[in-house]
Amino acid sequence: MYSVKLEGRSDAKLRIIWLHGWGTDHNSLISLAMQFQNQAENYLVDLPGFGQTHKPEKAYGSEDYADVVADFIKSLPPKKTIVIGHSNGGRIIISLISKYKHIVDGAVLIAGAGMPLRRGIFFKTYSWTIRTFSPTVKKIFPFLKNVS
Repeated sequence: MYSVKLEGRSDAKLRIIWLHGWGTDHNSLISLAMQFQNQAENYLVDLPGFGQTHKPEKAYGSEDYADVVADFIKSLPPKKTIVIGHSNGGRIIISLISKYKHIVDGAVLIAGAGMPLRRGIFFKTYSWTIRTFSPTVKKIFPFLKNVS
């Protein structure tokens, strides 16, 4: 698996592994990772089949990608490790933690794929009210036609 280590503090006690989303590569997270280059050792990876990492011989699922990421983490010297993943990277983190929780000290999911969206009754009622009555309200109050 291809990875890029950002320049930063070599004595950092924390390591961050960055996992990109589907259809992108490590470049999609560089600007965000650079915000942490003085606080942690940062590795941006190209998951199998993306960027500069070769396409796998078989179709990979989240657990397969998690195995690859776990092997990468195990190949590094022991250090407190946090994984941050965007979209599909978040889905991979869920599999990674469920199988390899002993090698990961923390996780951050950014718009994680596979996460059920839970909305409360207030939001559902508000949303239904807006969808149902919006056309009627705009007919009664024509000055609201340009309001979306």
